[in-house]
Amino acid sequence: MRSSLTRLCPLVLACALGGSHALFAAVSYTPGTWANISPNGAGGGSRVNINERFGCNDIRIDPSNPSTLYTCWDEQGLHKSTNGGETWQRIGPFDSPLHMRVNPTNSNHLYLIQGVRGDTMGFWVSTNGGANWTRPAGFTNLANGIGVNRGDGGKWDYDLYDLAVDPTDFNHVVISWHTGWNGYEWSGSDHNVFVGDNWGAGVFETFDGGSSWTKINP
Repeated sequence: MRSSLTRLCPLVLACALGGSHALFAAVSYTPGTWANISPNGAGGGSRVNINERFGCNDIRIDPSNPSTLYTCWDEQGLHKSTNGGETWQRIGPFDSPLHMRVNPTNSNHLYLIQGVRGDTMGFWVSTNGGANWTRPAGFTNLANGIGVNRGDGGKWDYDLYDLAVDPTDFNHVVISWHTGWNGYEWSGSDHNVFVGDNWGAGVFETFDGGSSWTKINP
């Protein structure tokens, strides 16, 4: 399902609504007309290949500053613009980020998850607008024991798929998995051999921004 959906939105597009031609601080748009603002290297900034892999996984606008945008690109990293998409910079350690969220009352407070592929899977937090990121020990310690195994002996315990944030409390977060938990083995010709009867995935829930989590089994 993810493959078919992401192929529908390989670009990052912007469209001004209403009578204003200056929706963002540095870029002017024509109302009702879509413009491609994908990172293209302008101003010496970052660039992505919009035809590479599955394109853009997610785009987020800072609720406190609509000129600040974040885009998650499949196998092309996380990119940030502070001028409405005129120029972009790649930030963070991520190789294939999936989804992120911006705190509506604190622009510096960000969450990001990665799964499906890549070497930077998991739940990540930034408290300085994306300049630095950490994967909280509370998440990794609990995730290390959920029992996702790969045929080569590796582990996909951090293979996340989505996150939901309480609209009234940014510290309250629920995350879900792409890979099944106990009994899932990443092996076989199609890499999805299930062992046993309990291979569904549950969710993790935190009430303190990721420092501690509760595991909710499927």
